[in-house]
Amino acid sequence: MSTDSASEATHERPRIGESVERDGVELRCYDVCGRCSHWIAADATMRRRYEDTGHWTDPLLPDCNQTTGGLLANTGQRIERALHNAWIAQPVRHACLKDARQGLHADNLQTDASTTERPPRVPRPRRPSACIVRALEAAARSDSLEDVARHCSVSKETAINYVAKGVALVGCTAGVAHLVDASLLRALERLPCVSGALRDLVPLVHEQMSDAEWERIEFPYNKLRIGRAYEEQRRLQQGVTFSARVASYE
Repeated sequence: MSTDSASEATHERPRIGESVERDGVELRCYDVCGRCSHWIAADATMRRRYEDTGHWTDPLLPDCNQTTGGLLANTGQRIERALHNAWIAQPVRHACLKDARQGLHADNLQTDASTTERPPRVPRPRRPSACIVRALEAAARSDSLEDVARHCSVSKETAINYVAKGVALVGCTAGVAHLVDASLLRALERLPCVSGALRDLVPLVHEQMSDAEWERIEFPYNKLRIGRAYEEQRRLQQGVTFSARVASYE
């Protein structure tokens, strides 16, 4: 697979079990959601790929189930199950290690046949609903969030939420970036990387701004979602226009 993130952003959504090579390591897909897909190597190294930009994260650390002590993939399922579903053809509800001394590896898994699930569904492309498309179109034509809310006959909070959801699906936000405060866009521009979980990005952005600037931002989290997507697209310099991407869903 090409390492050119800009070209990766144009590929079809992956299937569970699909294989790619990244940095010389084979990864297989174990989960696909709205904006990103999740991949795991045979040694249980996990990475995430953002489907709207093609950006790959660094290897992800597993979470820990505080009740059972088991290691969890970043999608909430046990790592053994994620590894099994990606590297072994038939998905299961439960998988475990054959020999704990050999550690996590695709060749060291076993499962009870009684726990076999139905075949994994093929993920369907997610399309914005009519209200989200209307909000995106209004944002591209309007000068302010108030105008977008008025055009959609909703509150400002609902309008910015529609736009943020649309941005996650459409993936190119040059036409709506004016809804994001300039101070927030400048803060994002100063960060070396803006991908990853929003909860991790918030404190990094806040560090780049004064408390007064942050407090003046109305609906900061939705605006951060929009601003982050815009900054990612700006860095990729794909040259895909916002209006063309919206038109493809009509």
